[in-house]
Amino acid sequence: MASPEIIPAILTNDPNDLNKKLRLCESFAHSLHIDIMDGVYVASTSVTANHLRDAAPQLPFELHMMVRQPSAIINPYLALGPQRVIIHPDSERTNVVQLFKHIQESGSEASVAFAKSTVHEDWSQLIAMSQQITFVTVQLGGQGNPLQTDVLVAAATFCQLHPKGIIEIDGGVNAGTIGSVLPLHPSRIVIGSGIWNAADPKAAYEELVRRSASVP
Repeated sequence: MASPEIIPAILTNDPNDLNKKLRLCESFAHSLHIDIMDGVYVASTSVTANHLRDAAPQLPFELHMMVRQPSAIINPYLALGPQRVIIHPDSERTNVVQLFKHIQESGSEASVAFAKSTVHEDWSQLIAMSQQITFVTVQLGGQGNPLQTDVLVAAATFCQLHPKGIIEIDGGVNAGTIGSVLPLHPSRIVIGSGIWNAADPKAAYEELVRRSASVP
Protein backbone atom coordinates (compact mmCIF):
# COMPACT_ATOMS: atom_id res chain seq x y z
CA MET A 1 0.00 0.00 0.00
CA ALA A 2 1.30 3.46 -0.92
CA SER A 3 2.52 5.80 1.79
CA PRO A 4 0.21 8.72 2.59
CA GLU A 5 0.91 12.13 1.17
CA ILE A 6 2.01 14.60 3.84
CA ILE A 7 0.33 17.95 3.21
CA PRO A 8 1.42 21.14 5.02
CA ALA A 9 -1.47 23.15 6.45
CA ILE A 10 -1.45 26.94 6.32
CA LEU A 11 -3.70 28.60 8.89
CA THR A 12 -3.12 32.34 9.14
CA ASN A 13 -4.86 35.70 9.00
CA ASP A 14 -1.64 37.50 7.99
CA PRO A 15 -1.09 37.92 4.22
CA ASN A 16 2.67 38.26 4.75
CA ASP A 17 2.77 35.00 6.69
CA LEU A 18 0.71 33.35 3.97
CA ASN A 19 3.14 34.46 1.28
CA LYS A 20 6.16 33.38 3.32
CA LYS A 21 4.75 29.89 3.95
CA LEU A 22 3.61 29.45 0.37
CA ARG A 23 7.06 30.23 -0.97
CA LEU A 24 8.73 27.96 1.60
CA CYS A 25 6.40 25.05 0.85
CA GLU A 26 7.23 25.35 -2.82
CA SER A 27 10.77 24.21 -1.96
CA PHE A 28 9.72 20.86 -0.47
CA ALA A 29 5.99 20.00 -0.58
CA HIS A 30 3.84 18.61 -3.39
CA SER A 31 0.52 20.19 -2.39
CA LEU A 32 -1.01 22.44 0.27
CA HIS A 33 -3.98 22.61 2.62
CA ILE A 34 -5.21 26.16 3.26
CA ASP A 35 -7.67 26.86 6.08
CA ILE A 36 -10.39 29.44 5.49
CA MET A 37 -12.22 30.75 8.58
CA ASP A 38 -14.80 33.47 9.06
CA GLY A 39 -14.91 34.01 12.83
CA VAL A 40 -18.48 32.66 12.89
CA TYR A 41 -18.38 28.92 12.23
CA VAL A 42 -15.15 28.92 14.23
CA ALA A 43 -13.82 31.73 16.41
CA SER A 44 -10.71 32.39 14.33
CA THR A 45 -10.42 34.31 11.09
CA SER A 46 -8.09 33.76 8.16
CA VAL A 47 -6.85 35.21 4.93
CA THR A 48 -9.45 35.59 2.20
CA ALA A 49 -9.81 34.74 -1.48
CA ASN A 50 -8.31 38.12 -2.39
CA HIS A 51 -5.22 37.40 -0.30
CA LEU A 52 -4.84 33.99 -1.92
CA ARG A 53 -5.23 35.47 -5.39
CA ASP A 54 -2.51 38.02 -4.66
CA ALA A 55 -0.19 35.41 -3.15
CA ALA A 56 -0.66 33.14 -6.20
CA PRO A 57 0.00 29.62 -4.85
CA GLN A 58 2.21 27.66 -7.23
CA LEU A 59 1.41 24.22 -5.80
CA PRO A 60 -1.90 22.34 -6.05
CA PHE A 61 -3.97 23.21 -3.00
CA GLU A 62 -7.13 22.25 -1.19
CA LEU A 63 -9.31 24.70 0.71
CA HIS A 64 -10.76 23.76 4.10
CA MET A 65 -13.86 25.94 4.47
CA MET A 66 -14.51 26.51 8.17
CA VAL A 67 -17.14 29.15 7.49
CA ARG A 68 -20.86 29.56 8.06
CA GLN A 69 -22.85 29.26 4.83
CA PRO A 70 -19.92 28.58 2.48
CA SER A 71 -22.23 28.72 -0.55
CA ALA A 72 -22.51 32.49 -0.03
CA ILE A 73 -18.78 33.09 -0.55
CA ILE A 74 -17.58 30.06 -2.50
CA ASN A 75 -17.32 31.51 -6.02
CA PRO A 76 -14.21 33.72 -5.50
CA TYR A 77 -12.47 30.70 -3.98
CA LEU A 78 -13.48 28.42 -6.85
CA ALA A 79 -12.08 31.02 -9.26
CA LEU A 80 -8.64 30.33 -7.74
CA GLY A 81 -8.74 26.78 -9.11
CA PRO A 82 -8.38 24.67 -5.95
CA GLN A 83 -7.74 20.98 -6.40
CA ARG A 84 -10.49 20.26 -3.88
CA VAL A 85 -12.76 22.06 -1.44
CA ILE A 86 -13.50 20.60 1.98
CA ILE A 87 -16.93 21.34 3.44
CA HIS A 88 -18.35 20.72 6.91
CA PRO A 89 -21.93 19.56 6.31
CA ASP A 90 -23.33 21.35 9.35
CA SER A 91 -21.92 24.69 8.13
CA GLU A 92 -24.31 25.00 5.18
CA ARG A 93 -27.84 26.07 6.08
CA THR A 94 -29.44 25.81 2.65
CA ASN A 95 -28.64 22.90 0.31
CA VAL A 96 -25.30 21.25 0.97
CA VAL A 97 -25.89 18.69 -1.80
CA GLN A 98 -26.31 21.51 -4.32
CA LEU A 99 -23.12 23.13 -2.99
CA PHE A 100 -21.20 19.91 -3.60
CA LYS A 101 -22.54 19.76 -7.16
CA HIS A 102 -21.55 23.39 -7.73
CA ILE A 103 -18.00 22.75 -6.52
CA GLN A 104 -17.64 19.70 -8.75
CA GLU A 105 -19.11 21.46 -11.78
CA SER A 106 -16.48 24.19 -11.33
CA GLY A 107 -13.76 21.57 -11.84
CA SER A 108 -12.73 21.05 -8.20
CA GLU A 109 -13.21 17.96 -6.08
CA ALA A 110 -15.63 18.17 -3.16
CA SER A 111 -14.74 16.61 0.18
CA VAL A 112 -16.96 16.19 3.21
CA ALA A 113 -15.29 16.89 6.55
CA PHE A 114 -16.21 15.25 9.82
CA ALA A 115 -15.23 16.78 13.13
CA LYS A 116 -15.99 15.66 16.67
CA SER A 117 -19.47 17.25 16.56
CA THR A 118 -20.58 15.59 13.31
CA VAL A 119 -18.64 12.36 13.01
CA HIS A 120 -21.48 10.20 14.36
CA GLU A 121 -24.25 11.71 12.20
CA ASP A 122 -25.55 10.16 8.97
CA TRP A 123 -24.18 12.01 5.95
CA SER A 124 -24.33 9.04 3.57
CA GLN A 125 -25.45 11.10 0.56
CA LEU A 126 -22.49 13.45 0.87
CA ILE A 127 -20.12 10.54 1.44
CA ALA A 128 -21.30 9.05 -1.84
CA MET A 129 -20.66 12.35 -3.62
CA SER A 130 -17.26 13.04 -2.07
CA GLN A 131 -13.94 12.33 -3.75
CA GLN A 132 -12.29 12.39 -0.32
CA ILE A 133 -13.45 12.02 3.28
CA THR A 134 -11.63 14.31 5.71
CA PHE A 135 -11.57 13.50 9.42
CA VAL A 136 -10.62 16.55 11.47
CA THR A 137 -8.83 15.08 14.46
CA VAL A 138 -8.29 18.32 16.33
CA GLN A 139 -10.42 21.16 17.70
CA LEU A 140 -11.56 23.27 14.77
CA GLY A 141 -10.04 26.67 14.15
CA GLY A 142 -6.51 26.40 15.50
CA GLN A 143 -3.16 24.69 15.19
CA GLY A 144 -1.19 22.98 17.94
CA ASN A 145 -4.18 21.39 19.66
CA PRO A 146 -3.96 17.72 20.74
CA LEU A 147 -5.03 14.81 18.57
CA GLN A 148 -8.64 13.76 19.24
CA THR A 149 -8.45 10.00 19.46
CA ASP A 150 -12.23 9.54 19.53
CA VAL A 151 -12.41 10.93 15.98
CA LEU A 152 -9.67 8.47 15.01
CA VAL A 153 -11.84 5.65 16.32
CA ALA A 154 -14.72 6.84 14.16
CA ALA A 155 -12.35 7.09 11.20
CA ALA A 156 -11.22 3.49 11.79
CA THR A 157 -14.84 2.34 11.72
CA PHE A 158 -15.43 4.24 8.50
CA CYS A 159 -12.36 2.64 6.92
CA GLN A 160 -13.71 -0.82 7.76
CA LEU A 161 -17.02 0.01 6.08
CA HIS A 162 -15.43 1.78 3.09
CA PRO A 163 -12.05 0.09 2.52
CA LYS A 164 -11.59 1.73 -0.89
CA GLY A 165 -12.39 5.26 0.30
CA ILE A 166 -9.87 8.07 0.01
CA ILE A 167 -9.29 9.19 3.59
CA GLU A 168 -7.58 12.34 4.84
CA ILE A 169 -6.59 12.90 8.47
CA ASP A 170 -6.33 16.57 9.42
CA GLY A 171 -4.95 17.87 12.69
CA GLY A 172 -3.03 16.93 15.80
CA VAL A 173 -0.43 14.94 13.89
CA ASN A 174 3.26 15.39 14.48
CA ALA A 175 6.36 13.21 14.71
CA GLY A 176 5.15 11.86 18.05
CA THR A 177 1.57 11.05 17.05
CA ILE A 178 1.82 10.02 13.41
CA GLY A 179 2.24 6.38 14.45
CA SER A 180 -1.33 6.30 15.78
CA VAL A 181 -2.71 7.52 12.44
CA LEU A 182 -0.77 5.32 10.02
CA PRO A 183 -2.64 2.05 10.79
CA LEU A 184 -5.73 3.63 9.19
CA HIS A 185 -3.79 3.80 5.90
CA PRO A 186 -5.00 7.30 5.03
CA SER A 187 -4.27 8.64 1.57
CA ARG A 188 -3.37 12.05 2.95
CA ILE A 189 -2.28 13.49 6.30
CA VAL A 190 -2.56 17.24 6.88
CA ILE A 191 0.00 18.66 9.31
CA GLY A 192 0.30 22.25 10.54
CA SER A 193 2.12 22.91 13.81
CA GLY A 194 4.09 19.68 13.45
CA ILE A 195 5.84 21.41 10.54
CA TRP A 196 5.66 25.13 11.32
CA ASN A 197 6.67 24.92 14.99
CA ALA A 198 9.92 23.21 14.04
CA ALA A 199 13.15 25.17 13.77
CA ASP A 200 13.51 23.80 10.24
CA PRO A 201 10.06 23.22 8.63
CA LYS A 202 11.56 21.49 5.59
CA ALA A 203 13.47 19.02 7.76
CA ALA A 204 10.35 18.41 9.87
CA TYR A 205 8.35 17.71 6.72
CA GLU A 206 10.98 15.30 5.41
CA GLU A 207 11.06 13.45 8.74
CA LEU A 208 7.26 13.10 8.68
CA VAL A 209 7.46 11.74 5.15
CA ARG A 210 10.07 9.24 6.29
CA ARG A 211 7.92 8.12 9.22
CA SER A 212 4.82 7.88 7.05
CA ALA A 213 6.59 5.23 4.99
CA SER A 214 7.25 3.02 8.03
CA VAL A 215 3.92 1.14 7.99
CA PRO A 216 3.64 -1.56 5.32
